Amino acid sequence: MLPKPPSGYLERSPADATLNQFVYAGYRDGPVALPKRADPAQVDEFVKKVLDDDQLTNRQLSQSGELLRFFDLRPRVERLPKLLDRREREDDQVERSITALALLGDLGNDAQQQQAAEYYKAFVARPVAEPRFARLVDLFFHLPEKADPKWIGDVLDAKRKALEPDIKTNTDAEVAYHAVKDLKESRLALIVDAKKRKHELLGTKDPKRLRQDLARCYLGLEVFPHVRMHQWAALVLQHECNAADPPELADVFSRLLDMFLSTGSIAAADGATLDDDERKACVTSCARALEFYLGQPNEKQAAFVEKNQSPDQNNLLHWEPE
Repeated sequence: MLPKPPSGYLERSPADATLNQFVYAGYRDGPVALPKRADPAQVDEFVKKVLDDDQLTNRQLSQSGELLRFFDLRPRVERLPKLLDRREREDDQVERSITALALLGDLGNDAQQQQAAEYYKAFVARPVAEPRFARLVDLFFHLPEKADPKWIGDVLDAKRKALEPDIKTNTDAEVAYHAVKDLKESRLALIVDAKKRKHELLGTKDPKRLRQDLARCYLGLEVFPHVRMHQWAALVLQHECNAADPPELADVFSRLLDMFLSTGSIAAADGATLDDDERKACVTSCARALEFYLGQPNEKQAAFVEKNQSPDQNNLLHWEPE
């Protein structure tokens, strides 16, 4: 089960008000904090109603997606395939389909992920895809393991070939040509590497090893350009917690904190030692995640965190002061 906030869940009425504000606030209202202290059962009920709205906008779906990920509401994605509409024309409808696709890829079962992959394969060849090539390259990360990068790669090659005759006489064509070339040869390759690592992690059989590696990704010790690996790791950690108990996740971060304390330095996956600011951010994120999953640092850990903290940073797995 997910961790219960130390001071308990919000009462139903204020929680509902907070959830409404989070999902329905407009772009000009500024950022609204994720309502982490709402009861997961109430959030599930709320999101179900939001997703059933025929007038659902992309922003509302995107905000609801943050709730789906944080509260591990995987059964609710059954309402998303209806949003994969190949006849959409308005920008918001197109964006909504892309958002739904990512959510199905992150949270869906095997059949739902396959549906997302099939939609992606068809979508990238449509005219509405061209202004969104960069996002669609990044979106490949969310697809199931058997998804083929040639789906988007071939489309990029075709676009580059179409631009090639004009690049010597048309500056706009030249700029567009090199942008598409970079998407195919650099950015897509990086996304494919990140996706490969994602599926390696998901294929880990040992739960302890999986959770440790996920925690390292969450702490920023495995970084892949163009991919918010820490956010993806957080949603899987929440799923792991929901299938077990918070103390099991707290123990993961406690052991990592001990490791940082004993070595005196912290290294990323490539062996590079973190600089002072990066080290403080990592230690702070680790200590906060330990407490988020209802653990408490011991005396040595607390002293270490006190000397190596970055108090002003934001962390998803953190019970901010009320």
